[in-house]
Amino acid sequence: MKPSKLRLIVAWYLDLLLWSAILYVGETALGFYRYHWPVAVAASLSLEALLWRLEKRSFGFYAMGLVRDENGRWVLDPELKANAHWLILALGIFQFYSGHRIFAEGLVTDPFFYLLGTRLPRPLSQLFLGLLGMAWMYSAAALFRCKMHAPRLVLTLQAFILLNDLASLPLLRELVEDVIARGQAERVAMGRTPAPTTPEMLMQLNFAGNLVYLIVLVAVVLVFRKRFRFEGLA
Repeated sequence: MKPSKLRLIVAWYLDLLLWSAILYVGETALGFYRYHWPVAVAASLSLEALLWRLEKRSFGFYAMGLVRDENGRWVLDPELKANAHWLILALGIFQFYSGHRIFAEGLVTDPFFYLLGTRLPRPLSQLFLGLLGMAWMYSAAALFRCKMHAPRLVLTLQAFILLNDLASLPLLRELVEDVIARGQAERVAMGRTPAPTTPEMLMQLNFAGNLVYLIVLVAVVLVFRKRFRFEGLA
């Protein structure tokens, strides 16, 4: 079955997010983050072209269930197509995007993090967030491939985020205040008026968003649980 253009676009977008996260860390360390997206797009397109020439598939092509047929053309794995409902794929995209943000911003931006009420200073927080971001992106891959362990993994990660925030409210507020301060400083530097944002507002939005997402995940797992039928970790 020939893949749709939308599926090919999503495959490239996932690859772009993957390379974007990796490049963001290196670019920030070298001091040229202002050129991040042009560099990320150019690097992603170059790697896609190289893999295409080598007849290898990238992570995005793997996640979207694209394989080479006997004539060397990209086709959609019919068995995966029959199980990977569009809602599962949509959640996988969101999950991968969240993991990409946790990995990149956690390694570069956040001055600290927390684990069940315990403050994690750098570099311990960087190690923790780096591993958490990779776990998040792996859980997205498990969703895309309809792996049997995917529901348990994504639900465990999301429940952990909620529990960790609830157990670390003072530290969460401190981190939110730091995020607001950096955001306001950037707005002032750009000549814009600071936004009327409070720590309470962001904390409430954070809790509401995480709770709603957990509920959505539970609903999807209950409705589509029989579609998660493939064994293996990869």
